[in-house]
Amino acid sequence: MDNAEILHIISRIRSGETDAFRVIFREYQQMVFGLSLKIVRQRELAEEVTQDTFLKAFKALPQFKGQSKFSTWLFQIGYFTSINYLRKKRPVFSQVETNVPDLSDGILEEMDKASQREMIGRALSRLKPDERGLITLYYLDELTTEEIARITGLSLSNVKVKMLRCREKLRDMFVPKTKNELNSSV
Repeated sequence: MDNAEILHIISRIRSGETDAFRVIFREYQQMVFGLSLKIVRQRELAEEVTQDTFLKAFKALPQFKGQSKFSTWLFQIGYFTSINYLRKKRPVFSQVETNVPDLSDGILEEMDKASQREMIGRALSRLKPDERGLITLYYLDELTTEEIARITGLSLSNVKVKMLRCREKLRDMFVPKTKNELNSSV
C-alpha cells in the first residue's frame, strides 16, 4: 500500500469512518508484531504490545502530519511501546539461551536454514532489547538508518554507532578471540 492510499484511509478515519482503521491494522499488523516479538521475546507479550501499539496509533492519528512515512511513524510507536513494556513489566522468567556455540570454523555453513535461524535467534536474544530492535529494523524490516533515527529518536550518527556495536557483539559471539586478544583484555 503506498503513502497516498494510507493518507486517504487516514482522512476517512479522521472524518469519522473509524472502521477504516482495520485496513491499516491488516496492512501493518505482521510488521509491528515482528518488531515487538524481536524486542520482548515472548509471543503473548508481543501480541499485547502489538495491540497497545495500534491503540496508541489510533488515538494519536489526529497528530500524524504525514511528514514521514506512515510506517515509520507506526514503527516508532511500536518500538517505544515494546521498550517501555519491558521497563515496566519485567518478565518473571526469561527464555534467553546463553550457550551460543563457536561457529567460526564453518559450522554455520554446514547447518540447514532452520538451524541457522535458530542459532542467530539465540545470538540475538543475548542483545539488549533496544539493540535487538535496531537489528530488527535494519536487517529484517530493511529500514534505512535515517528511518531508524526517526523511529528511535536517536541521532543518525548515534544509530550508526549503536549498529556498529551491535554487529561487533554479534560477531564476537560467533568468532572466538585469539590467545593474544584474550591476554590483552585481561
